[in-house]
Amino acid sequence: MDPKSRAFRYLLLAVTCFLTFGSYYSFDMPSTLETDLRAYFGTPCNYTGLKNSSCVSCAPYVDYCIPMSSENYNVLYLVYAWLNAAMVIPGGMLVDKVGTKICAIIFTTIILVGQSLLSLGVAVRIYGVVIAGRVLFGMGGGSITVVQNAIVSKWFRGNELAVAFGITLTSSRLGSMLNFFFTTTFMHLVEPNGLLKTVIFGAGLCLFSLFCSFLFGILERTADRKGFDPNEAGSVGAKKKRFSPAMIKTFPKSYWILAVVLVTFYNVVFPFIADAPEFIKEKYYDCGSDRTPCNSSVQFDASVISGTPYYFSAVFSPFMGAIVDKFGKRGWMTVVGSCLSLVVFLLAGFTLVSPVVPMIILGLSYTVSAAAIWPSIPLLVQPKAVGTAIGIATSLQMVRENAERKSLYTHVS
Repeated sequence: MDPKSRAFRYLLLAVTCFLTFGSYYSFDMPSTLETDLRAYFGTPCNYTGLKNSSCVSCAPYVDYCIPMSSENYNVLYLVYAWLNAAMVIPGGMLVDKVGTKICAIIFTTIILVGQSLLSLGVAVRIYGVVIAGRVLFGMGGGSITVVQNAIVSKWFRGNELAVAFGITLTSSRLGSMLNFFFTTTFMHLVEPNGLLKTVIFGAGLCLFSLFCSFLFGILERTADRKGFDPNEAGSVGAKKKRFSPAMIKTFPKSYWILAVVLVTFYNVVFPFIADAPEFIKEKYYDCGSDRTPCNSSVQFDASVISGTPYYFSAVFSPFMGAIVDKFGKRGWMTVVGSCLSLVVFLLAGFTLVSPVVPMIILGLSYTVSAAAIWPSIPLLVQPKAVGTAIGIATSLQMVRENAERKSLYTHVS
């Protein structure tokens, strides 16, 4: 197959999509399995001498126990989030230094080792080992996304760039959605020891992503052997060019403005989505944490409705990317996406319209903005610094998001 052909590029894109599939599936496993994880790592009542009235049923792990504290549970996400934010900038620099082939293998390996260590921690029931696994997982999770975006920027230009970004976003969201809809069902199907088998299954998907990184390397090496010069296809990262951290100083003002837009938009949208289940339960069902408990049906409905922006983006991101590639106007589309988010908050805060309506609009806002913002980064910086530019933008987004979540958590507490 000719490396210059469209078929070769889209074959490579298909393989690239699966580089992050395992990590996106495994990332939110602790959320899907929260009740079981907290029970599994809970303390039996007779160990502390507390009365049974202070305990809950933690079967099948122990008859009665005190579940893992919410603080210890939140550490599973805290260590991931901050390691992720810290590693994406050096990860992006490494991509620009040594290339996407090597970095894809490095980061998918780190992710696999992290998820495997977490599985070991579950097997031996040692909380510290689980945390160590999440630390490693966080070191590779954000960086592999930077690698994926750098690959797309390298192989797709012009009227294919935003579509390719949209396809990778869809594949990532499908991994998250599969976790949400499949994980708990799988755990019950493989009992006994369903929890352990489920986290091992996540490690298996991470192993599949590692396999895809080797397959990607084979495809790129095939292009090299056929004398394909990436510059001829508008590639970024030709071997003759060297990256230097000093290049960050050459990033134009438009890049930094775009990074600020990215940070402000994402850190309005994501915290709202995270808090949406409680908001929906309290406003539309008159139940929740500060009121009467909600039944399981209400909890499920609130969770599904809150995920609407992700479902929307998973389906429509490639189509929105095609619109961006055809008509351009990325700046105006970013403005439109931001204005749509304002409509969402006005509807949700000051009307009694069904919560589905603002969440669908938020999905449209998120899809439009993502399709316009991320493909713009490779257009604003030197080709040999794309990985670093994506890493910086991602890190700024994550640091601000982590600080916002900590502020919200402290306020609620």
